[in-house]
Amino acid sequence: VAALCAIVVIVTEGRRLKMRLWGLYIVAIFLVSFGFGFPLFLLMRERKQMEVLGLAGDTQEENTSPT
Repeated sequence: VAALCAIVVIVTEGRRLKMRLWGLYIVAIFLVSFGFGFPLFLLMRERKQMEVLGLAGDTQEENTSPT
């Protein structure tokens, strides 16, 4: 039952965010395990959301030049 709910989330969120290869997470749920496939999708979804918001790769580095 949980896998079915996860598949619905993967399909809807994958399409909404235009994620590449979102179907592989569904395959991972069945071939590896639910405990691997769904958390992996959530991680990649978070990264995609950061990318869409323009926050991916931004680091706030302090200016440490000697004066």
